[in-house]
Amino acid sequence: MECHICFSVLPAIDQTVECGGSSSCDVWSPPQQEGEWNRKDKIFAKGNKEACFAVHLERIPLFHIATTIGPCAILVVLMTITFIMPIDKGDRISFGVTILLSMVVSLVFVTEVLPVKGDLPFLATLIVVCLGLMGLFLFFTIYIITIHGKKGSLSPMAKAFFLH
Repeated sequence: MECHICFSVLPAIDQTVECGGSSSCDVWSPPQQEGEWNRKDKIFAKGNKEACFAVHLERIPLFHIATTIGPCAILVVLMTITFIMPIDKGDRISFGVTILLSMVVSLVFVTEVLPVKGDLPFLATLIVVCLGLMGLFLFFTIYIITIHGKKGSLSPMAKAFFLH
């Protein structure tokens, strides 16, 4: 994100704005870390009638990797573990629902931290896609437990889908 603040000379006053002899005029300063942002700034003259100050802000991605992408990946891996858990245990569904609720909490956290624009941010889209996958995993887990508890033979379609 880049912001410009410009001050202009009144047209009634016959003066010009010139950059001083310092070497920092019209050159970006070295990046400085300000919390989760990298900040650079510069001072420059525009058309001999305006003095401008520009600030360039760039978000450090480590914050979102540590708070969003990492936990999202861990929760997806944990959700796939539900397929490895023993079917006879009743904890399989509660484990999946707990992970799904953890993902909802992550989505709430992300919506509070990310700036609001017209579009859905990439990280929120990632979490929504992972939520959909987790819901699908949970649906298949419930279906597998239902099939496991049935007496008798499976239908040909279920045999083809789950056993081939």
